[in-house]
Amino acid sequence: MAVRLILACVMLFLAAFAVMAGERGGVPSAFATDGTHHVYVRVSINDAKPVWMLLDTGASPSTIDRDYARSIGLTLGRERNIGKGVGGDAIPIAKTSVAQLRIGATRRDKVAFEAMPFRYTAPDGETAVGVIGRSALTGRTLVLDYPASSPPRTPR
Repeated sequence: MAVRLILACVMLFLAAFAVMAGERGGVPSAFATDGTHHVYVRVSINDAKPVWMLLDTGASPSTIDRDYARSIGLTLGRERNIGKGVGGDAIPIAKTSVAQLRIGATRRDKVAFEAMPFRYTAPDGETAVGVIGRSALTGRTLVLDYPASSPPRTPR
């Protein structure tokens, strides 16, 4: 009985801590899912208008659409045709980095990206312009809270 009580207290403490972290801005507030279990997060790069990016904790580094990167003034390195797309065509990839990346209220400075052609439709019909991967997430804990059986949702 004592073990159950201690376990219940620990769980309540962790739940309260997660709520407090969200109030302090440590938890991304804008995310969406689709019917294929993709998760999209709302990000802002170098104080540009927020855009959608796919979340992929295994992607290394993060990627950004080449045209979008140019439109917000990112400097791209020399393009190399090293990727392989559908059909086997080479994909031009260039290294770049962003001075500031915001995911919700969380800020990361100097995040590495690879720029390549990338356009994907987010659940709300807007365009997702990249993938947030390990270069943006390393050393961070990401908390997304949504019911497993819920339909696709977009932020309020």
